[in-house]
Amino acid sequence: MLTEARCKAAKPGERPDGSSKRLMLRDERGLYFQVDQGAEGVIKSWLYRYSVSGKDRTVGLGSYPEVNLADARRLADAQRAIRAAGKDPLAEKRAARAKLVAQIEAEKTPKHQTKTFGECVTAYIEAHKAAWRNPKSEASWKGTLQTHARKLSPMNVADITTHDVFEVLNPIWLELTPTAKNLRSRIELVIDWAIAKKYRPDGDNPASWRRLKFLLPAPDRVAKVEHHAALHYNDVPAFMSELAASDAIAAPALRFTVLTAARTGETRLAKWREVDLAAREWTIPEERMKAGEEHTVPLSDAAFAIF
Repeated sequence: MLTEARCKAAKPGERPDGSSKRLMLRDERGLYFQVDQGAEGVIKSWLYRYSVSGKDRTVGLGSYPEVNLADARRLADAQRAIRAAGKDPLAEKRAARAKLVAQIEAEKTPKHQTKTFGECVTAYIEAHKAAWRNPKSEASWKGTLQTHARKLSPMNVADITTHDVFEVLNPIWLELTPTAKNLRSRIELVIDWAIAKKYRPDGDNPASWRRLKFLLPAPDRVAKVEHHAALHYNDVPAFMSELAASDAIAAPALRFTVLTAARTGETRLAKWREVDLAAREWTIPEERMKAGEEHTVPLSDAAFAIF
């Protein structure tokens, strides 16, 4: 067995040609003291050698004299304990090194700012409300999310999971399906915004239907869309005659809507400056059109007569 004095005095061996050769001194149970000649002098270090399935393995235990003989023996005991537990000391060392490297890299990566879902909702609405044509959209967004997504509001947007979104949607999914469907879409948009703003790491959106479809039944299977009943075209002439005979103020407006295939809002909010009686045209400005484009309607004799 080695002594501290022998370690201190050890020098590399010498070959017949005068060059130095590595000296390997054995202590006990796989602990070795290595002495070699480096570019800047003698290099001394500790090694633990063992075998796994007939293959030799070597684990470095540090340099001498930073690690003295007593320390090296304690480190070798630790390696033997790893082997006794059925593990490979070299594999464990590599895994620990990889974990340390990953931790260092993670510390270099900029941290995502903390933002609650409620704060993201407010910021999203503020960023997008200028593009919403309907002045009621802002109130609708706030009402839907504040009423049905209260549980998400105080949560860090980066921590929200698909299960959290499911817990919000599930109570109203069968009873208020259209509302729940709209709510899911809005939650998804807010979280997408948070990802884009780096408040949440890149990745799948927990509110996407691609994820939730495994937890909730398809909305069109739960509540099928029921459109308003349509008047059969054979009945339209009689209906238009009834409207013409009516004294109700809405009757001519409805007749005009039918004749121009306009939306009711476009008819109700029409201005005289939009109507060119000489050209027999009604031009609806882009701000009142759902498509956001100016639309000109040629006026038939019947539509022109109403004006």
